[in-house]
Amino acid sequence: MAPSPRRFIGARGSRDSLPTPALVIDRDALRSNLTAMRRLLCGTGVSHRPHLKAHKCLEIARLQLESGADGLCAATVGEAEALAALDTSVLLTSVVASDTNIARVVELRARGCDLTLVVDHTETAHRLSDALVARDRAADVLIDIDTGRGRSGCSSVDDARRLAEHVQQLPGLRLAGLQLYAGQLSHMPDPAERERAHAEFRNLVTRHREALADLLPAAPIVTGGSTGSVALDLRDPVLTEVQCGSYALMDVEYLAMPFSADVAVWPFGYALTVQASILSANWDGHAIADAGDKRFASKYGYDPLLTRVPEGIDLATSTYRPVSDEHGRLDVAPGRRPPPGARIECVVPHLDPSINLFDVAHVVSGDELVDVWEIDARGA
Repeated sequence: MAPSPRRFIGARGSRDSLPTPALVIDRDALRSNLTAMRRLLCGTGVSHRPHLKAHKCLEIARLQLESGADGLCAATVGEAEALAALDTSVLLTSVVASDTNIARVVELRARGCDLTLVVDHTETAHRLSDALVARDRAADVLIDIDTGRGRSGCSSVDDARRLAEHVQQLPGLRLAGLQLYAGQLSHMPDPAERERAHAEFRNLVTRHREALADLLPAAPIVTGGSTGSVALDLRDPVLTEVQCGSYALMDVEYLAMPFSADVAVWPFGYALTVQASILSANWDGHAIADAGDKRFASKYGYDPLLTRVPEGIDLATSTYRPVSDEHGRLDVAPGRRPPPGARIECVVPHLDPSINLFDVAHVVSGDELVDVWEIDARGA
């Protein structure tokens, strides 16, 4: 087994002692992003429940709670199980349907986890209730609404109302509100198109809130939203809670588009990179490093974004892209050859699945390694 990188913590220049390829978190940039989100939310009346799926790291989740988050979201049962260690409110944003996963969430409730679930069908709601009652437990639930993605949720107001009426009759479930997650808004590069789509989303939220008003509690949870739509979600909000998670670390796919129609520059900067080492530089104009497809996930076709190159290499004219499972190609100006062993760093194209490719994150401040954090929910 390789020696732990923890032995480098606190050493000057230890950022360049990491075993590559390495996941790197800039602690100062992370803190700045958490502060920026807190400022955005201030005075809006909207709560924040960030998604663990964006980073899968309990240390970051703790920092988000300390920064004012009102609980956390889990996209999977495994993430909810990881979050149970934090003793905080958890919303499982995905429908649970299999007997195995129903048993897992019931076990979380039996252990005292403050877990809210979502439902989109009477049959699964009934099975959830029966399983909870069998353990002398109950759970808050939200009616999940399809926002046009065809992925989950009730597909009409009538279906949502029928499900809400059914939930009210089940002894193991307590109706707490609605979930309307419009992930399709997250990465719309044209801000005008994003605004038009968000206006339709607002109308959908309003229709469901009005149609189910007599069934919902007096102050229902209405949750959704993402980093990509937060500028619109906080403008005359119809949601009571946003689920933004990527803001903490950011990625190429977000930073490549404007924050909003009025503001191009994001209030959040990149706080996560992958560090790689040059392996071979036997060619004029390019070199090969040790971070390939196994270290970068891309959803919309973007390459990693270089943020650091060896001395003598021009960052502005250099690019990096994976060319095989284990290797990436650094293209540089003709006549320049970085030495083998030199370090580069890149912002990942798509945050969530890229982090899921690593066991730990190396936390740095400047050129110094200050901590090593587990990716606790990797694979969960």
